[in-house]
This record gives sequence, structure tokens and C-alpha cells, in this order.
Amino acid sequence: MKNVILFVCTGNSCRSPMAEGYLKSLLNGREDVEVLSAGLAGFEGLSASDEAIELMERIGVDLSKHQSQKCTAELIERATLILAMTKYHRMQIMELCPEAGGKVFLLKEFDQRVEENFLDIPDPMGHPMADYELCFQKMKPPIEYIAEHILKPKQGE
Repeated sequence: MKNVILFVCTGNSCRSPMAEGYLKSLLNGREDVEVLSAGLAGFEGLSASDEAIELMERIGVDLSKHQSQKCTAELIERATLILAMTKYHRMQIMELCPEAGGKVFLLKEFDQRVEENFLDIPDPMGHPMADYELCFQKMKPPIEYIAEHILKPKQGE
């Protein structure tokens, strides 16, 4: 069975595309995992922000072809793991699809160094590049944890 990982933020132009791109780069083409991103309040078909594209390009991740998509009940149902950027996003996902409860988490719940009060990842949209860099630094450890521990390849692969 294929794992479908869905990152969710507000507009699907900064946080979730950066998270999607980074996790894909860590998984290095694994065919048993599909990584997607979506926004709860975004428009369909928009590119990632210029800052997100530039920042991820620095680490070899290409977001230039990213097209935003709206988070739908169908996407939520299809996903095996949903990673929201804020508590409000998690609440909105649960309102959209109440039966998704066991598979919706905040991304930073997978960062062992973070206290429960600091689980939200702030939106860098409209802010300087330094805020994008800080945002990515907050997402990087839990994404690496997920790649290494949650999506660990089966023995013999």
C-alpha cells in the first residue's frame, strides 16, 4: 500500500510547498510514498512564492513547477498522514473531514525538542526572506524525523 503524505497550510504557496519539496528530496524517488500539499484558503493553480522558490533552490529543491491546490475532503480521505502547520489548520481539516482524526497531526509534533505551546509554524507570506529561512528551519527537523522514522523503508529495500 502506498503512503500518501499531505502537508496543509493556508494558501499552499509557502510552508506546505517547502515541506512537500523537502520531504520528496529526502525520499529520493521512493515509489511507495506520494507527497502532496494543499491550502485551506488558497486558490488553485498558483505558483509557490518567489521567496519559497529561492530558498528551496539553495538546497537543491525545485519548486518552480509547484501549482497550488485547495485542501478537499477527497485529498484528506486519500492521505494516510496529514501534517498541518497550525492548530487552526488541524481544526479546519477536522471540520472538513471529521473521520480523519487519527491521521491529522501538527508537523511540529514530530520534533522532540519542541514544547506543546510552540507547535504552530508561522506563515512567512509577505515577510522578508529571513522569516522564510526561520520557517524552514522550524519545519526541517520534523520532516527529517518523518523521513527517517515514520517512512523508514522496509527491510530489504
